Amino acid sequence: MDIGLAHDDMTDALLELMDCVGRSALDAASLQALAGDFRALSRRIKAAGEDASGTHAIDPMLRRGTLTPTVTITSQDERSVRGVVTFGPRYGVGKPHGGAIPLMMLDVMGRLVNAGGRPRSFTAELVTDFRSITPGDTELTVKAWLTAEDGRKRRARAELWHNERLCAGAEGLFIAASADPA
Repeated sequence: MDIGLAHDDMTDALLELMDCVGRSALDAASLQALAGDFRALSRRIKAAGEDASGTHAIDPMLRRGTLTPTVTITSQDERSVRGVVTFGPRYGVGKPHGGAIPLMMLDVMGRLVNAGGRPRSFTAELVTDFRSITPGDTELTVKAWLTAEDGRKRRARAELWHNERLCAGAEGLFIAASADPA
């Protein structure tokens, strides 16, 4: 297995663990024992050392994180993307925390504006409009599309749907990195 796939597998296992913790009804002794196990894992990972070169074996744009909700892409072209997402208990019990929704939409729009051979861009603005309560533990549809490209500026829109009900929308302004670092 290559390092990228191994990293994704490890991330999936950690996300599964976080959801289990979110759903757990453990007693104090069990929680203390798990805290010890988690600290032991942290020490094991730290003992492996850090990448002192400043480079990473996995491109940070491709590396899955544990903070951003996982979106499974179902279709994508150079100007749009569609996928599904489920906000498990690590994002809030019953319904996700309001900050998780724009984080997910920003991630989807960011991947879109950086796709298709475009130079890497950075977020300049994100405006989120919450339209209805977003359910947790339910498969939702996310759609994003480019709305404008003008020089280094790119604008995108994303929407989060529960069946036929719009839960949230977001608009982002992204600026492509300058070729001149000054």
